[in-house]
Amino acid sequence: MDIFRLFLLGKSTPADSTQPLLTLLLDAPPAFDLAEALDHLQNLENEAAPVDGKLHSAPGRPLTAEFMWGDHKVEVAQVDQPMLIESLDRCVLASHWSEEEKRRMTGHHLQLLLYYNGTHPHPIERYLALYKVASIFQGPQLLGVANEPAWTAHPAGLLTRLTNPEMLNVCRHSPPLLFWTGFLSTSLEGDFWFFTRGFHLFGFPDLAIRHSEPEQAQEVQELFTEVFHYLYFEKPDVQVTDIIQIEDRYYELTQEKGFEDTVGAPFGFYVLVEHSAARAHELMAQSQTGFGANYPG
Repeated sequence: MDIFRLFLLGKSTPADSTQPLLTLLLDAPPAFDLAEALDHLQNLENEAAPVDGKLHSAPGRPLTAEFMWGDHKVEVAQVDQPMLIESLDRCVLASHWSEEEKRRMTGHHLQLLLYYNGTHPHPIERYLALYKVASIFQGPQLLGVANEPAWTAHPAGLLTRLTNPEMLNVCRHSPPLLFWTGFLSTSLEGDFWFFTRGFHLFGFPDLAIRHSEPEQAQEVQELFTEVFHYLYFEKPDVQVTDIIQIEDRYYELTQEKGFEDTVGAPFGFYVLVEHSAARAHELMAQSQTGFGANYPG
């Protein structure tokens, strides 16, 4: 199992993963029956491909298992200790849930790492495969779901809603970025920044923008969502210095090394700089390339 080589043997850390990975936060070892788990996965969306699974651990030992169907493979490993403090800080404590929910999640005693090690070409389907396997472990012992590569977390109660067959289909067309990617803010040398984390798991850089008004978080989050949908579903050939149009607003894709070097990201960042329509057209005339993207929203 690659999960041992990558994380449990110290070759890498979950935060560095370039494949989707979820950490289930539990206050007691999970109840587990392989036959019931396979039936659950097979029936979740009336899965056409046969679901197979292997249990690698002995009874009474930390759970290690893997599940395979179609192009999917999800590896599971139990870690009998809480998340590291730095992981809790950037995933749970930096999340936007209530203080009560955060306290509940930080009160866990052990973890289940769910690592995607399949070959399905579509990132959304990889995430859905992880959530399907996570749903095997729903129960009172499950306190939350952390996503270290995306620096975010959410309460356990959302797992039931996200793995409803109807919602799984909705996610294929409108992925729940609030749960699958991080949205954070920071102040750097007098500048206030909003940025994302986890877009690399969908195949492109994270997004960042400098903003003078910290209270505009909702507006910025909506902008990032629009840009994500354009980059993921339209798959434009864009690069740094291109101009993208989101409804009636124009943004240049830039890089600012000081910001990127401070917070880091596996695929780097597109830093969005807003321009007036006149200035955007002027820049494109100078480059003679036309708009790198045009998304009507």
